[in-house]
Amino acid sequence: MILRSYFIFLILEFIFLIMNILDACTTYLVVTNSSLRSEKNPLARFFFKKLGLLKGILLLKSCSILLIIFMFICYKLIKSDINLILIIANFVYLIIVLNNYHSYRKIKKRMEINQFSINS
Repeated sequence: MILRSYFIFLILEFIFLIMNILDACTTYLVVTNSSLRSEKNPLARFFFKKLGLLKGILLLKSCSILLIIFMFICYKLIKSDINLILIIANFVYLIIVLNNYHSYRKIKKRMEINQFSINS
């Protein structure tokens, strides 16, 4: 039972890592194809303005990696609760990534329409 719980924890941690990578990639696509105003997170927008987009993303995602390490430490203390937290965090990141992807598709479509109207 303990081994199964730990295996679930590792899978959730892996999903959390993948979601952070996808968030970084989709955020980069959205902001580079529009503006910083496209970023809804005020803390992220602040770091993007101060450090630049790429450095800001790297800083914020480095914090996420530290959070993953912290969760490994916490797992030994509060096994079941950390899995629930990861499930919720992964769900939230899934919504964020899907929203970023949807925003990127809208921006790309708008750019194609503008390009078509310029060429016509």
